[in-house]
Amino acid sequence: MRHTLRSALPALAILLGAANARAGLSQSFQQVGHLGLEVAAAPGGNHLISSGNLTLSQLPATAVIVQATLYTSQLNNGTSLDAIFAGTNLGSLPPAASDTALLTYYEYEWDVTSLIVPGVNTYSFTIGQKTVGGGTIPAIALVVVWEDALEPTRLVTIVDGLKQVGATGAETKSTDFTGLGEGDTTVWTFTVLDDRTNTGEVIAYDGSPIGGPIDSNLGVLGSLMRLDAMSVNGTNTLSITTNLDSMCWLVAATAVTAPPLAVRTLTWQDVKTLYR
Repeated sequence: MRHTLRSALPALAILLGAANARAGLSQSFQQVGHLGLEVAAAPGGNHLISSGNLTLSQLPATAVIVQATLYTSQLNNGTSLDAIFAGTNLGSLPPAASDTALLTYYEYEWDVTSLIVPGVNTYSFTIGQKTVGGGTIPAIALVVVWEDALEPTRLVTIVDGLKQVGATGAETKSTDFTGLGEGDTTVWTFTVLDDRTNTGEVIAYDGSPIGGPIDSNLGVLGSLMRLDAMSVNGTNTLSITTNLDSMCWLVAATAVTAPPLAVRTLTWQDVKTLYR
């Protein structure tokens, strides 16, 4: 399954804006192969326009980029958001997703696949709003999937959009990864607007705690978590439980490493038996 919402949209779509934004989190990408997955993130800061750098640490120079997407969120801006990435003006896009509880938050995403260069690890960004009425840019994430012959066989799955957690009190929110296989799994979560004052959040995978708390490890307005889990065949559920804190969940991703093939040691007698 490939994402269908990443390409630049015509001006008409920008005018429609929030009306076309999907609700909640949904599975947007899944592929198997000799794949790598990394999520890099940076604080946006308490500004309407935020600039900084996103740094990858695992991307090999021999990689072939499969998909790369830039994400952020904003309060009260359901019209459009502007982004510059790696010196390239990405233009204005309408929100890709939204969620309303006490307030309405919007998620924005840009396809930057063609701008990721194997061997180049640091990428500059400037994200901001030209229209009036939106909130700050809390944090920014970059999700990159690549193919390389030296990577083990992995099934990479990405879930994205926007889901508010804890907006109306203590609760658990979850998202499903479908079509997974059994194996060791790296789990990524990217949230914004979480804080350090109200703590104790728990991240669970198929009901088993694998991480937490979520306490703004990117600064004051966002967190990126990289965790370890074990997947089973079929659907696996990732959840966030919060007590007093509220946050927006923008991205979750899993990379399931296929178990090694069993090697059977044969004696000479076993070989002769096979041919009788």
